Amino acid sequence: MESEDLVEVVLEPPVVRRDTADKANTTLKRVFKKIRIPLILVIIALVGLFLFFNDQKKQRAEAAMRAAVQIETVNIEKQDLTSSITTTGNVQSMESRVVKSTLTKTELSQVNVEVGDTVSAGQIIAIFKDDDIKTEIERVQEKINVSVQTEAIESQATDREYVYTYGTQAVSLEDAQIKVDNALKDLYDACDGYGKAKRSLQAAKDEGQKQEDIEKLETAVNTAYQNEVKAQTAYDEALRAQAETIRSANNTLSSTNENYQKSALTKGDSTEELKQQLEDLQTSLSNCIVTAPIGGVITSLIVKSGDTYVDGEIMTIQNCENYTISAQVDEYDISELKEGMQVVIKTDATREDELEGVVSFISPTATATTGTSTDATYEVTIDILTKDDRLKLGMTAKLNIIVDEIKGVLTVPYDAISTNENGESYVTVMNQTNQPNQMTQQIPVEIGMESDYYTQIISDKLSEGMKVVIPSATDTSETQKNSETMMFNMGGGPGGGGGAPGGGRPQ
Repeated sequence: MESEDLVEVVLEPPVVRRDTADKANTTLKRVFKKIRIPLILVIIALVGLFLFFNDQKKQRAEAAMRAAVQIETVNIEKQDLTSSITTTGNVQSMESRVVKSTLTKTELSQVNVEVGDTVSAGQIIAIFKDDDIKTEIERVQEKINVSVQTEAIESQATDREYVYTYGTQAVSLEDAQIKVDNALKDLYDACDGYGKAKRSLQAAKDEGQKQEDIEKLETAVNTAYQNEVKAQTAYDEALRAQAETIRSANNTLSSTNENYQKSALTKGDSTEELKQQLEDLQTSLSNCIVTAPIGGVITSLIVKSGDTYVDGEIMTIQNCENYTISAQVDEYDISELKEGMQVVIKTDATREDELEGVVSFISPTATATTGTSTDATYEVTIDILTKDDRLKLGMTAKLNIIVDEIKGVLTVPYDAISTNENGESYVTVMNQTNQPNQMTQQIPVEIGMESDYYTQIISDKLSEGMKVVIPSATDTSETQKNSETMMFNMGGGPGGGGGAPGGGRPQ
């Protein structure tokens, strides 16, 4: 055995005298025979311990290597990427009408539909009792006939009064003018008489007539003067009376004109009011027949035959051919939305099928908040473009509103991107150069569009298909370096094959 040879080499005695050497050699042989077996056992134990600990080291190194080799990786994919806002909403009818009536306190004689019935536009859906309305129409028509006749008589009387008043005032004015003319003539005559009396008196005085004749002439002059004064007073009175007559005539004629014009303006008012009543009654009569304003499904019915309708809703009709979705979008996202944006719609009823939609309305004001919430939301309406018979009113729909979209870009899952101490983004790719001392490589990247799961990465050092490491929650760069050191200390190189496949969108 190799161990026995080793012992013999080590225990070989030095050169001494022959007798002494023989004696010592004999002694050593006896000692060696005694310790040979225990020594061999010790050597075997030491070799076993060496092999055991060496095997443990190999196992730990192999475990570290397997851990390093089994780093989770994903392939860099070139794909179309979208940025979207996710929310939920309720399926509604694109067109809905609440049927009401202008009639009040009127009995419904027929209701021809039930909830769930499908109706077409113009179809008779209910009928009101019309007996009272027809009776009222006849009564108003009779009142109109009487009113027309009464107004004709009143109009004739007004015309006659107008003509009579104008004639009477004309006569009064004419009489006043005649009195003025006569008083003026009398004044002229009195003035002439006074003038003649004065001339006669002067002539008598010039001729030296008798005193008695002169006195008679002076009496005649005084009489003529008194007559002139009376004539002047009579003329002044005639003028005053004429002026009063004119004033009175003007007032009377003005009042008459106003009354006549008022009569002309209000002529037929009563009849017109009655005619308006008749028109309203005829409208009410036509409203006794209730027709469907749109085609659709009866989704609510408030009344039944025999009920007295007062006001409010009779029924609701919703068009189930075309649907919309009403949703609420948070104030954080609302500024990114625009009308016309495409929407991907999914519902439980349509399973995994994706329906197409488009944003058709964005409320300019926030929805009133309830409870203690302070976050504002805005109502958004989405028109569903894809027809599907599985859709029903009131269903909950999951919405992805496409805000932006790019095509054919390099992407990785968002958790494959790391940030260094300088705040720069990078990805860790599996070594592509077959360098014996480097398993992975960090490549700086620029972040582009981000979706819910994938992120666009921009770098001229990356290409489709390259494997990118997904850092685990417990991974550190030091741990990775230690794993690689242990691998290469074992004498191995970079292992072939990669980690677990990844990159698929979570289901």
